[in-house]
Amino acid sequence: MVNSEDLYIMGINEFNEDLFRMGNASSPSFSEARGLKDCLVVLIDGIQIVRANRNGFSAFNSITSVMKRKGKNVWKIKKGTTLEDIIIVKDTRLGHEGHYMLVPSKDMPFKKYLGILEEFGLDKSKCVKLTPTEIANG
Repeated sequence: MVNSEDLYIMGINEFNEDLFRMGNASSPSFSEARGLKDCLVVLIDGIQIVRANRNGFSAFNSITSVMKRKGKNVWKIKKGTTLEDIIIVKDTRLGHEGHYMLVPSKDMPFKKYLGILEEFGLDKSKCVKLTPTEIANG
């Protein structure tokens, strides 16, 4: 997880540029296993709660060299997309230029956070899988 002093909360839930994320063949892969690594999740009254501590799933403002490796599935989050209860946080650490995170705007059940992102990942008007040519030219 990234320290809060290295983050800039953009205070917006609308993407002002295209962002890119690696996923699997069918979705941008907002998985529970990944979320448990990237987010602070605590147990409250037997329910997993994701904390709104400025950490979340990663996305980038360009196609990275790792994304360009053969066989990678890259998804584009389209400019202008809005997400309810999700805000965009920019990573300002040196060497992490272009790294953003999709974070919960408030503490919420972890399953709700995952559900918001999974539903969004299925909406082709907001998120599309790139072709190998688009990835190579990215």
